[in-house]
Amino acid sequence: MEFFKKISSALTNPKDFMFRLNKYLNWIFIDKIIFFFAIFIFTFFPNYIYLFLGELIIKKSDKWKKGDPEDDWIFSEEPSVVFDEINIICRGSSLKKNIGKINKNFITFFVNIDKKFLDTFSELKKIPYIGITADKSVEKQILLSGLTPVINLIGGYKINGAIAWDRADETFKNNFEKNKKILNKINLIKSKKITHFKERSEIERFYIGSAVLAIFFLGKHSRKVNIYGWDHYLDRNVDEYNYFQSLYNMAFRSKGPWDKKLKFVFAEAIWNWQYAFRITNDNKYKIFSNLSTISVHKKILKKINTIFFN
Repeated sequence: MEFFKKISSALTNPKDFMFRLNKYLNWIFIDKIIFFFAIFIFTFFPNYIYLFLGELIIKKSDKWKKGDPEDDWIFSEEPSVVFDEINIICRGSSLKKNIGKINKNFITFFVNIDKKFLDTFSELKKIPYIGITADKSVEKQILLSGLTPVINLIGGYKINGAIAWDRADETFKNNFEKNKKILNKINLIKSKKITHFKERSEIERFYIGSAVLAIFFLGKHSRKVNIYGWDHYLDRNVDEYNYFQSLYNMAFRSKGPWDKKLKFVFAEAIWNWQYAFRITNDNKYKIFSNLSTISVHKKILKKINTIFFN
């Protein structure tokens, strides 16, 4: 029946049909060509990957000296430690195998997780929900699904030596039952804003993703952080992929022609891999995900270091 509906649509609206056909052809053929071009640049000229990814990644002139990854972030107010130990839960496939390791006694933050996803894990439904995202559309989706509260991370960018912060939407809701101590702590951090110290574009920002932003936002307010499901599109442990397979998963994991474009997926993966590797040896952060063994990919990490650091 669905097939006949599509045929009917093609006959009655040829303009729409041609638009959709073009999207599919681009996804099937053009994106593959762009993928190999991106991998070529990444492999042989990582210093110039920004020419392909544009404002989504840093430019060659913006490299910095590697240090504490927590120092890469600017806050609207100086963050202070309000949590002893927390959990951060992301949407990755590794969550299923690590769900038994989650200590439900710790305050837990759910990154980009709505009720539909939560309903697939009965164990997670036993944990008091606190959502967090850096995406306004995802925040709306979560709230519409019936979950609250949601912390919306507000960004900004550098201009003339100061930070121009984005406007915050007052959509934070706390119509749920939690003890007063937890509520006070959440209220203490909910209005904070965060941006990368190299962010300089008002329009097209670094494509870092909610997971990384949430990890460091909450990390600066916590003594210890346990991270679950932070896979960044990996279906298996990262050490099970070879060089090319890893790059394929970093750059070409869209679900179809209407999903994120290749350059957005690749840029986000580069940011995620960089920060995942930098916190793997930090006792403060403990990763339970398919990225846990990321340090085995020395060749890829060397290219990523070349992109970011002097």
